[in-house]
Amino acid sequence: MKFKELFPSARLLERILFVQVADLLGGRGYLDAQNLEQFQRGLRVLRKTDYANCAVGLSFRDVSYVSSHAIEEILDFQQKLQATGRRLLLYELPPKMKIVLGELGLDGVLDIYGLQGHVLKFFSPNGQTPGGAAGR
Repeated sequence: MKFKELFPSARLLERILFVQVADLLGGRGYLDAQNLEQFQRGLRVLRKTDYANCAVGLSFRDVSYVSSHAIEEILDFQQKLQATGRRLLLYELPPKMKIVLGELGLDGVLDIYGLQGHVLKFFSPNGQTPGGAAGR
């Protein structure tokens, strides 16, 4: 599948490629074993996009459940992006996912933001964080 077929709502703003996880879920609000393969396919496509100089903003809006296997895929994806000098920015996470990531200590490993506006305000693609981490 092509990028725009997988991520019809994708947008490029300020060198950040914003995509919606919900685009991959076929109308289901759950990221679980039933659609994990489609999620993995989407992450592979994102890694290979022509947006090599851009960070990837991954929105979880309209997603109410994320399995532990999906979290593992997110961590793997982050490592692969970092190996190529790119960043993964997560935003609009479901409340339970925020709690789980915090309990696992992953909120200190992953770049997590509240809303897309927070990503644009507090993340700078040149590596400097414009307002500090306080508003994230």
